[in-house]
This record gives sequence, C-alpha cells and structure tokens, in this order.
Amino acid sequence: MAKFNSAKSATDLKMLDWQDSVIDKDLTAPPGGESAGDRYLVGGSATGAWAGHDNDIAQFNGSTWIFTTPNEGFACWVEDENKIYTYNGSAWVVISATPGQHDIDDPVAHAGVTGATENNLVAFDSNGLPKDSGSNPTDFATPSELDPKLDKVIISKLKILGNNDDGEEDYDASWYPNGFGSNQISVGNDNTGSCDAGLRFLRAFIPNNAKVTSAILRVKAAVNSTKRPTLKIRGILEASPDAFAGDGSDRPSTRNKTTAGVDWDIAEDWVLNTWYESPDIASVINEIIQQSEFDGKALALSMEDDASPANQYENIWDFNSGAANAAELLLTIEPNVI
Repeated sequence: MAKFNSAKSATDLKMLDWQDSVIDKDLTAPPGGESAGDRYLVGGSATGAWAGHDNDIAQFNGSTWIFTTPNEGFACWVEDENKIYTYNGSAWVVISATPGQHDIDDPVAHAGVTGATENNLVAFDSNGLPKDSGSNPTDFATPSELDPKLDKVIISKLKILGNNDDGEEDYDASWYPNGFGSNQISVGNDNTGSCDAGLRFLRAFIPNNAKVTSAILRVKAAVNSTKRPTLKIRGILEASPDAFAGDGSDRPSTRNKTTAGVDWDIAEDWVLNTWYESPDIASVINEIIQQSEFDGKALALSMEDDASPANQYENIWDFNSGAANAAELLLTIEPNVI
C-alpha cells in the first residue's frame, strides 16, 4: 500500500469511503478477456457496455458489468498506476504517489530533506534510508528501490465478488455454492447437524510491514429470526486460496484452518435485510497474512457451527441473491512499527 502525502493525516484517510481496488482508471470500454471480480474506473465518454457510466466503478461478475456511482469521498487503489484516487464529486483525483515516492513529479518539493534542490536530491536505498550517491549526482532510487511500506492508517472494505466465493457446507459433507435454498446460507445447527459458511474475499492486499488492528465480518440477515446459534469464525490457512469448487471438493472442512478462532454467539433477534457485525477477528486475519507466501490475491474464512443447540441457526444472503447482499470484511490496517 502506498505512502500517503504528508498533508494527509491518518484521520483524513479514515474519513474517506474506501472501496476495493481497481485495475485501471482510463479505459472507456471493457478491455475484453475480463475475469469475474475485475474492477475498473470508467473513463470519460465511455462506449459499449460502459456507455453512460463515466466515472462509475465497473465490476465484472462473470457474465455482466455491475456499476457503482461514486459518492464524494470514495477512495480506491488504482493498480496499474500504484496510486490512490479519491472522487471529489465530479472527477477522480490522485491523493498519493507510488510507494515511497511522495510525488515523483515534484521530488524537490516532497523529498522531505532540508535544503534539497534539483541538483542536490537525496537518493534512498531499498530500506528507505538515504544512500550515498558518491560523485554521481543522478544516482537516485528507482521506483523498485523505494520503500513500499505502509506509514499511515487505512480502512479497507473487502466484499464477496463472485458466485464461487461463498456457499454453505452441511454436515461436513455437502456443498451448496448458492446456499441450501433461496440463495440463503444457513450457519448453526439445522436440527440435523452443523451448517457452515465458506467466504472468500478478493484483492486482500496488505503491506508486509502492516498489522490488522481491527477486522469485522458483516453479514446480511436473509430472514427474521429469534434463534441463538453459537458460531466460530476461523481463517482458511492458505497463502492464495482458490474459489470454492462447485462440486464441493475443496469445501471448508477439507482445508487447513487457522489456530486462531473467534466465537460469535448470537444474543439478539435478527431482522430481515439488516446487517450484523461479528466480534473483532483481527487475530484470525493476522494469522492468515503472516504466512510467508501470502500474496494478497485473496483470503478466505469459515463461519462455523460451534456446538449450537438443535434447530438454532441463522440464514444470511449468498452472493447469488445480489452482490449488494454479500458478506463484507472491514479491516483497519496500521504500520507494524517495532
């Protein structure tokens, strides 16, 4: 994740409405060959399937494009530029430069070095420390040498982005990629046995030097309920978890789980189409991202029955009921300064 301009405080950044990252912001029509979950900021004078959606966020769900009209204060990471943009009410504008650069277009103004001039810039090594350029005044750090570490607090919201990214497992045996019925996932004990949810979130990019200080799973109730299941949330301990296979061959019970687990014992009635938030599951997320090969492509969770009494379960919406109903994961990410 980028270093932010010094003028932006952690408080400023928290006030932005963070969206999932996008691949590009300058295209005016679909690129072709897109995959489910691919996201773009639509450029001006858009054509084809994007016509009439200038400045919208376009997300491909595997068969069609879903558009989100931005509100003022929306912010997201643009992957091909390695920059963060925010929507000011009429256009997307950059608020950060590439990692560690501050502002490559004006290195003197943003070098952070007293007395820096165009002829006396300070270069930095791969650890972000000043390096001696010797007699060569042009020996400046390249983007690949600049420090990519996080130095501000950020808020990230991850969402389920495709039909194969969530589903229901019953009795550690059967997998239902769209929930058991009516696009609903049951979690708890359905009077026959345990029902669990598998949830996979794409684009979980978290810098190497970061720690997650808060992680909240949000799910949307699919029915009115007075039930009281006892649940546990664990992570699927894979560095780059694949989507769940439709045949159930890699359903949650077949996959390695985190040692960390967080109890979520439901203690209130649930109301149809209301969002409910889990206890903090930061311990689970940190165990996932601390894997040496974690690549940020995705992370996955299992929402499991934890000895619920018989016939005590909740129903939550599956992605197939509509992308806006799918589970969300809210992360607060901070520098891991020792």
